[in-house]
Amino acid sequence: MSVVTLNPLSTQKPSSGSLAELRNHLVQLIGEPFRFLRVSYGDELRFHFGDVFSARSKRFGNLTHGSYVLGVRASLWILKSPSGSVIHSGGFDGNLEEAERHLTTEEKKQLEANPMIAPESCVLSAIPNFNEPGETISLQLKFSDGSSLAVMPPPIATGESENADLVYVADWELFSPGGLLSVGPGLSWKIETNRKAAAGASG
Repeated sequence: MSVVTLNPLSTQKPSSGSLAELRNHLVQLIGEPFRFLRVSYGDELRFHFGDVFSARSKRFGNLTHGSYVLGVRASLWILKSPSGSVIHSGGFDGNLEEAERHLTTEEKKQLEANPMIAPESCVLSAIPNFNEPGETISLQLKFSDGSSLAVMPPPIATGESENADLVYVADWELFSPGGLLSVGPGLSWKIETNRKAAAGASG
């Protein structure tokens, strides 16, 4: 496996150059049509874009996947429709108990059936931003139908970055034909360029 780290962001505020490189990598999403949304394991939202393919592995059955798949992992998220209607992960009303809840089965079905983004709507912009209070990297997508998606990673808990026993999970990631982009936790990001990097895109 080949792992390429492009100017990983340190625990200090990243330079404009390092964020610029991350933005440049996300340019590949611009112009790609939104296909569908799937709620995956652990209530992770996965947004599928581009061409649609059959699953790479038999264990995924008849599931299809896009050539680009954005996974929000454990991050907070908010979807806004062209009319202004909003669906979110529960963390934008200041209610911590609500923010940590899991989606009900009915909510999952409703979200997959009506993801607030019209099918075939193209990505107009994909912009990562540095969030100084929590030292994380957020992401905002805007679509040609007027809808938008914001991905907001939770801040790293005090002392968490120094805990060698923790298994770190990316705040958000993008599976693409060129490999896997993993962003977070914190201000780090990396690209895995081997062919198997996107094997999990079918989920």
